[in-house]
Amino acid sequence: MLFDWKSVILFAGAAQGLLMGLVLLFSSKENSHKRIFGLLILLFSIHLIEYSLFLTPNGFFNAIDLFGYRYPIRLSIGPLFLLYTIKLTQRNKLSVWKVAVHFIPAFISVILFFPLFFLGQTDKANLFSNYVPFGNSLFIKTSLISMVSVVSMFAYVLVSVRKIAKYRRLTEQYHSNERGIWVFYFQRFSFICLIVLFGYVIAVFLRQLQIFDASNLFYIMSLLLTINLIALTVIVIMQNKIIPFELSIIENENSVDKPDETNINIDQKNLDRINFIMTQKQLFLDFDFTINDLAEELEMPAYVVSKIINNGFNKTFFRYVNEFRVEHAKHLLLTTNIKILAVALDSGFSNKASFHRTFKRIVETTPYNYRLKNKS
Repeated sequence: MLFDWKSVILFAGAAQGLLMGLVLLFSSKENSHKRIFGLLILLFSIHLIEYSLFLTPNGFFNAIDLFGYRYPIRLSIGPLFLLYTIKLTQRNKLSVWKVAVHFIPAFISVILFFPLFFLGQTDKANLFSNYVPFGNSLFIKTSLISMVSVVSMFAYVLVSVRKIAKYRRLTEQYHSNERGIWVFYFQRFSFICLIVLFGYVIAVFLRQLQIFDASNLFYIMSLLLTINLIALTVIVIMQNKIIPFELSIIENENSVDKPDETNINIDQKNLDRINFIMTQKQLFLDFDFTINDLAEELEMPAYVVSKIINNGFNKTFFRYVNEFRVEHAKHLLLTTNIKILAVALDSGFSNKASFHRTFKRIVETTPYNYRLKNKS
């Protein structure tokens, strides 16, 4: 038997990754962030193919030619993930040197394994056939780089998740819709990647310390990571913009010309005025409603409106607007027989999933159950 069921599943995932990675890699120049993610997926897919070959009968001998590329690829995946995150969450361009410094470990690993590239397949197989972690100078280098490469991926994704979380908290101050805050999905998938990579870290340490055979654990982690990254790649392909809304508002947060926040008047008059405009003009029915739109109605700077809502109502702009939408949806659910999707769209939500999630978070029940329980 040439392949077993484990390798077939991973090969299928690698094939999809290669295809979608190429689609992203050849995106237009305006979508440079997608090209970065495409390169990341391509490298991961190549690494997955190499790992899949090791799972096949005689796989060690068949995949030994790819061994020298394993660690440079691993050490490049983390920096690419962080670079993609930075492209999404900040406007300032990074210098070439600031980017290049993150790939120094990958370059060093190429130098360390450079002699292996000139050995024949049989010589390589013989060299590693009796692999023992930290057994000799070559195996010491291999063991250390193996551990460093996995820890590196985990560390880079951890930093990325923290950046994404901070960015999402900031965007919720200015945008009202999860489609605008699309990074919500990226954050969720990145967090799953983080958990899987933590499993990898544990598995690598257990294997290198020869406590037990972590082969099955490696396979499970690889499969979960593959499924997760393919799903994330689909989202990246569908994503049209790097920035979900105009960032000039956010940039005002750090502006040296911004007035002292202690001078912002957060009195009941301003709060009542905001509530009145939201209720009378029903601005929340626009699914792409941002704090810029509300600021124009109030004839006030956007960061001032944000501060009033945050401190006066003790809510983010996202929460504040979506509570109006949910109240409107509750009225439609009880007074009409239209479908849940129509209720969602008529209430200012961009899709049913976002409506269902937000409604349940605020009302603590689903729209369907709310209608069923309360409609006479």
